[in-house]
Amino acid sequence: MPNMEVFESLGFSGSSLAKMLSKHPAVLESDAHAVVEFFRAHGFSDKQITTLTMKLPPLYLYNVEKIFKPKLEFFKSLGLSDLELAQLLSSRPHILTRSLEKQIIPCVQELRRVLGTDENVLEAIKACFPILESNMVHMLQPNIATLISHGVP
Repeated sequence: MPNMEVFESLGFSGSSLAKMLSKHPAVLESDAHAVVEFFRAHGFSDKQITTLTMKLPPLYLYNVEKIFKPKLEFFKSLGLSDLELAQLLSSRPHILTRSLEKQIIPCVQELRRVLGTDENVLEAIKACFPILESNMVHMLQPNIATLISHGVP
């Protein structure tokens, strides 16, 4: 099985591979090679890809060109480097499952509104990458309104 070879090349042993496959057998039917090559092409080390796999095995079921590529391009447009993206996404891979249009972009737009500059948005994302998992519009607006109503500039 070609996928078994891909997972073994990432350092999965028999027991860890069996555990992952017992929970997510569909990854055997996926194009694991394309997923691994996609992340390698974007600067992810094999160790980081292994971490992604352990934290989010279903990532092999996604279409990398339709789902992951636009997100990585968007993050790069914000100023994140391949190295930063690899570090951030291997620590919080579930961000890859969030909708770009419904979650990530509105979150960044709200951060821009509140923080004022793209540089501040980039710093906030680097400091707290999980912020992109939050619904910033619903979280920040009521809190800011409360602060303003109490005279906080």
